[in-house]
Amino acid sequence: MLMELSEWAERQGVHYQIAWKLVSEDRMPVPFVKTGSGTILVMDGERDRPRALGLYARVSSRDQTAANVRADVLHKVTTDLVQIADVIVVEDMNVSEMSRRKPGADT
Repeated sequence: MLMELSEWAERQGVHYQIAWKLVSEDRMPVPFVKTGSGTILVMDGERDRPRALGLYARVSSRDQTAANVRADVLHKVTTDLVQIADVIVVEDMNVSEMSRRKPGADT
C-alpha cells in the first residue's frame, strides 16, 4: 500500500515529526520515496500483487513554451511514480471536448 508519510505515522502511532526524522536519517523501517514536489510516499503492506496508480495532471498553457513546461512536469511526475509503482497508465484527455455540449443533448 502506498501512503503519505503523515498517514503512515498516524497508523503506526508515532508523531509525524518522528517519522520525518526517520526519513531524514534514512532509518525508516519500510521503503519510502521522495517525489520531486517534496512529498514523502511510504510503501507499507503486501507486495504480492502489482500496485497501480492513477494520475490526472493538467497544467494550463498559452503558448508553446507552456506546452514544454507541461510535458516536463508530466515527465518528472511519471519518473517518480515509475520508481514506486508496478503499473502506470497515462491518458491524454481533451477536456474542452469533454465539456462541450453535444448536439441533441438536453440542457
